[in-house]
Amino acid sequence: MIQLDIDREQLNDVNYVQKLVNAIMIQKLIEGVDQKYDKAFKYYDGEEPQTTFENNVSYKCKVVNLTKPIVEIATKTFIGELPDIVTSGKKAEKDKISVFGQKLYNRQYGTHIYEALHYSSKCGTGFLALYNNKGDQFPRFRELNPRFADCVYDCDLSKEHLLSYYIVQMNDVTNPTNIAMSKYVIYVYTKERIYAFESPMTYTAQTTVPDAEKELIVKPYFAWQSSKGEELSYIDHDFGDIPIVEFPNNAEYKGDAECVFDLIALYNEVINNRCKNLYDVVNYILMIKNVRLGDDKEKEKVIAMLKEHHILPVEGDNVDAKFLTNALDQAQLQKLADNIKDLIHLISRVPDLSGIDFSQNASDPIIKIKTKPLLDLCNDKEKQCNEPYRRVLRMILNWCKKYANDLLHFEFDLDITIARSEERRVGKECRS
Repeated sequence: MIQLDIDREQLNDVNYVQKLVNAIMIQKLIEGVDQKYDKAFKYYDGEEPQTTFENNVSYKCKVVNLTKPIVEIATKTFIGELPDIVTSGKKAEKDKISVFGQKLYNRQYGTHIYEALHYSSKCGTGFLALYNNKGDQFPRFRELNPRFADCVYDCDLSKEHLLSYYIVQMNDVTNPTNIAMSKYVIYVYTKERIYAFESPMTYTAQTTVPDAEKELIVKPYFAWQSSKGEELSYIDHDFGDIPIVEFPNNAEYKGDAECVFDLIALYNEVINNRCKNLYDVVNYILMIKNVRLGDDKEKEKVIAMLKEHHILPVEGDNVDAKFLTNALDQAQLQKLADNIKDLIHLISRVPDLSGIDFSQNASDPIIKIKTKPLLDLCNDKEKQCNEPYRRVLRMILNWCKKYANDLLHFEFDLDITIARSEERRVGKECRS
């Protein structure tokens, strides 16, 4: 989400939109605004958190990925099944909704809305785009990566959605220099138009993070052709609204696991310290006292006997031999790790469905008690997603009323609900 002071009356002026895009691109690429998502993606992919030790040790730290199951369970519980579209009308109305639902299914709408909300659970926001190809009679859908998409709102209390954009990186290997070069193409969506702009061509190695001193100036990109063959940098669309819709995960625009990133890092530190201690025990140091080992050849013989037969021949007075280890209390460490993990599930409100608490008693009353925090989390998500979901379906109907052959199938009133019964929401997840 970006809030800017924009003159909405000038959004049909290509020069004004070009200035806006240049400011947005500098903010997103040069100032690194999109980097706020990097941490969420790295935690989900298991690249973070990285545990480091002060002294250089040969033990290689491992990452215990607790973020991914939290995101997966939260998303599947919330939108694992598409919301119902219901009507209070008669059979004819219900038949139209049935046809509408089948067309959504044919366009894999459920998959795309799931992936958009999966992004939302992962990093705090997700985006769904509506588009069409020439000759289509029903729109198509695509989820967008939040690293390359965003919605712009005004600065008023109403927070009106003014435009959305999506950035595509295009590589060109056919340039005269024979060096792979890259540019950004920025597609901007308003309520009436789609604009296309391009950034200056740069070397691929410099494209990901442009030099902060460099002024980024975009120019119109001719992405379309008119029926007369004229090149166009913008076209009108007929969705009746901005066809990139944002699905915030919550009011703070944070992922479901972001509130416990510190605890996940602490859990990884405990686990890695425990594993490192075991590694140190295996790679022990043997201390021998008052033992005469002889010359180098005799020392090698003693070491060989120790390795092969686990025998240490000793000779001398007051001899002693023992391993130097600093073994931690593994039981206490495990208890600490379990307590941290319990806190992670408590604070994130996403339980460990594979844990012993769920396997011991799976009766309906107990399941409802154990999953209440998860249901509360889904209800909070629902409050944020109801209106965006309705906007998407309204745009589909607006577009179909103009371009679909079977227009009568799209002339009905929608009563859209994302709410479902608790049994539908958590039953499958808890019993799978």
